[in-house]
Amino acid sequence: MAELSCDGQRIALLPNENVLDALRRASIVVPSSCRAGACQSCLVQVTRGEVPERAQLGLKESLRAQGFVLACQAVPQGDLEVSVSGARALEIAAEICAVDRLSQDVLRVRLRPQSSLGYRAGQFLTLVRDDGLARAYSIASRPQEGDALELHVRVLPGGTMSSWLSEAGVLGASVRLRGPSGECCLRELPPPSSCLVS
Repeated sequence: MAELSCDGQRIALLPNENVLDALRRASIVVPSSCRAGACQSCLVQVTRGEVPERAQLGLKESLRAQGFVLACQAVPQGDLEVSVSGARALEIAAEICAVDRLSQDVLRVRLRPQSSLGYRAGQFLTLVRDDGLARAYSIASRPQEGDALELHVRVLPGGTMSSWLSEAGVLGASVRLRGPSGECCLRELPPPSSCLVS
């Protein structure tokens, strides 16, 4: 039976169990959201063992080179050692500085990151709460709009993150941001070349 090691803790893997489920079973907090590999919330870093190739699909080359994998997609075929703390280095601390209701079920959430977050129009980021709850949201602000980021969040019935964001006491709360992610974004195009016709 394969074994998973994480930051000093050893976990016997169940047949066909992915890394995320094994870590959760061992009460190790890993941010996660979609569980399909799209949101990239559940990154962990492989420090020893064979990196499951499928678990790196959609990741930036720089993350793949460092051994990061999507825990929800990583099903180890042998012993594997991962680090949750390695992924924390990819996160930026931020503060919730404003929440406004744009409609009955949509919030505008403004965040002030502690350091610059370079992004392009169309990219998304993952918002991570202190307890590990994570959700991916498209960035609604333009890159040149100043030091605050804007997200538009649909408040879903029973939605854990959206319900929390709509509470009065959320202003000033500390969160973490991971990203930006996504390649479906506006790309800068070179100016059209002028053609001279003689």
